Amino acid sequence: MRLAWCFTSVFCTSRTLNNIIAIDLEAKQQTEEADIVAELIRKCVAENATTRQDQEVYAERYKGLKARYEAATQRLKQIEDQRTERKQRRQKMLEFIRMLEQADELLINFNEGVWSATVETVTVQVDGIMVFRWKNCTETFANKICEL
Repeated sequence: MRLAWCFTSVFCTSRTLNNIIAIDLEAKQQTEEADIVAELIRKCVAENATTRQDQEVYAERYKGLKARYEAATQRLKQIEDQRTERKQRRQKMLEFIRMLEQADELLINFNEGVWSATVETVTVQVDGIMVFRWKNCTETFANKICEL
């Protein structure tokens, strides 16, 4: 039963990982924001070079534009990191699915390949409860199996 839940969870996670439309949209918005602010900075500097103005006012305006640009590029970096992580996790899921498709028979006995492909870690807590952390980053708790 838990193995079936794991497989279902893997497939659901795979669909979620594949859906990066929102990430792509936000990346596009942040790229546009960075481009707009870069142009505003260029104009600000050009205006300062050609027009006499209060340098404190200029410095304050430049500082605000620079902070806005850095915020946009920092968020864009976070989005790119998130996209990369999702692609890596998706690749792991696809490898696991391929391995299952190549199985010749129904899995009824322990299979080291399936274990390695699905289980990230197993932690046995002091009270004997086991925590399975799956490679799709979900967790399952199991009561202790036997007394030693």
